[in-house]
Amino acid sequence: MIYNFAYGNNHYQLHNYWIKGLLLYCNDELIFHQPSTQSFEIRQRFCVTTVDGAIEINANVKSLSVDWSVSLTPKSSTEPVELTLNKVLDKYRVIEELKGVKFILDKPSGSSMSYALFGLEVMSLLLSFYLIYNSELFSGVLLLVLSLFGLLRPIAKSVN
Repeated sequence: MIYNFAYGNNHYQLHNYWIKGLLLYCNDELIFHQPSTQSFEIRQRFCVTTVDGAIEINANVKSLSVDWSVSLTPKSSTEPVELTLNKVLDKYRVIEELKGVKFILDKPSGSSMSYALFGLEVMSLLLSFYLIYNSELFSGVLLLVLSLFGLLRPIAKSVN
């Protein structure tokens, strides 16, 4: 199986053997699938940002290891460009330059989460006023206090 993606005018092929060594963003650290292991599944998204675009790949791991390798093969070349690192990387760090293309780990934006939390707080305020208006004082006041003091935010983050 070959995975194709484009960067600028160059087209690359990602071969099945190397798909097991892709970077993965998972909980605050980067992990990867050991290339020698044959198991591979889809899991969660990470983003490698290039100079003029982003490559997003979904990947999963069954066994964790700190050794990984990535192979990018231009279609015009038979020699793969291989990048191998031997430790867990900081997700904001520039990895290395591959043939003049700088690959940078993209930190999660979190903007959609911020909008969702703001919407949750507004909805909880409206619901608390509705409950108080309909004589559900205890529930309404409790929800109002939680909303005003921002106590729903850590609860919502833990659920997500």
